[in-house]
Amino acid sequence: MNRLNQHINIFIATHKVFRAPAAFNSQIYTPIQVGIKPNMGYLSENQLDNIAHKNTWFYELTALYFLWKNVKSEYAGLVHYRRFFASKFNQSKILDRSEMELILSIYDIILPKKFTMGNITVKDQYIKHHYLKDWDLTRKIIAEYQSDYLEAFDKISRQTSLFPYNMFISKKEISDEYCEWLFGILFNLESLIDISYYDQYQQRIFVFLAERLFNVWLWKNNDRFTHYCLPLQNSGSSQNNERIITQSTVYYKKGQKNIIRV
Repeated sequence: MNRLNQHINIFIATHKVFRAPAAFNSQIYTPIQVGIKPNMGYLSENQLDNIAHKNTWFYELTALYFLWKNVKSEYAGLVHYRRFFASKFNQSKILDRSEMELILSIYDIILPKKFTMGNITVKDQYIKHHYLKDWDLTRKIIAEYQSDYLEAFDKISRQTSLFPYNMFISKKEISDEYCEWLFGILFNLESLIDISYYDQYQQRIFVFLAERLFNVWLWKNNDRFTHYCLPLQNSGSSQNNERIITQSTVYYKKGQKNIIRV
């Protein structure tokens, strides 16, 4: 079977060789090597329609772009080599095919549980660590080219929590819609700013903004798509494979404002 056309295709974005976690299933999980580097034996994004040359400042978004442009699976998603969705029933294992298919037969998108930042807002947290001018320019782009998302952008800006890590699993058609919206904004932003004087960390502006923009897109489309949130399994480094499990599972149903934790 063509790897890019398998029924479920969850990309594991990685820049290094990593140890596969418990319950790893190669029929649904596909490690993808990001950036232009010597081949490590994984699927390389440096082929077909790709933006691998942008990996220094787009990070895992180059894998997301490759997923959008080249994968023909029914279901698609993105996780990281050291961060996976955990099973609700056994949090020492990553999400497997049967549980995933059960969830997606009822809900539209699988997400990590929300990360709460205390009393600081999403906007204030961003500008505390990055540049206000880039945040403001992003808002200006949305106001000019995606004005129906401006209310959502301002709403997320004032919130004190967000879905983190650019991680999700959904039908491919849903992720395609999101990617078309996201990369339209990011490429526009890229054409307007000069990051050559940014340090290596700040050059990752696009992946930092995408994490917030995903929440904007989700909020705007809340009436169209339902979300099911799972704990995460963080696998530490590639050497020791230590795991830290996020303990609570959160469910969000369409039109439901309350959060149910189990």
